[in-house]
Amino acid sequence: MAIKKNLLKNWSFPYIQKIRLPFGRIYPIYMREKEQIVSKRLSAEIYLTELNEYRQYLLKLDIKDKEKILTKPLPRFLWIVRSHINGKPVIESVYDGTAVFPERLLTIHFLNPFPGKNFQLA
Repeated sequence: MAIKKNLLKNWSFPYIQKIRLPFGRIYPIYMREKEQIVSKRLSAEIYLTELNEYRQYLLKLDIKDKEKILTKPLPRFLWIVRSHINGKPVIESVYDGTAVFPERLLTIHFLNPFPGKNFQLA
């Protein structure tokens, strides 16, 4: 019996990240950000994605600090609050989908979405 217990102590089980931040908890954050986004005459949307899909999406676009963002360790599931105009992204706020409470991990700034204009969201 002691051998079996020692075997189990040495085993490592993979940690499977789960979505712990439901839509109901991220929605109030989205609504606050949406107010700021709409005040700048942009559109807003929120969606849930997996890290690998999001990185593939970012690879194709010009963003500020691209290498730093793409190599940053992030959780498997991400909530994205996107501000855009006519489908062209301007700024995205990235939240940890595996956290119990909303936690903004980073803000993505797209380079030259509109030459001559500088958009800032608080």
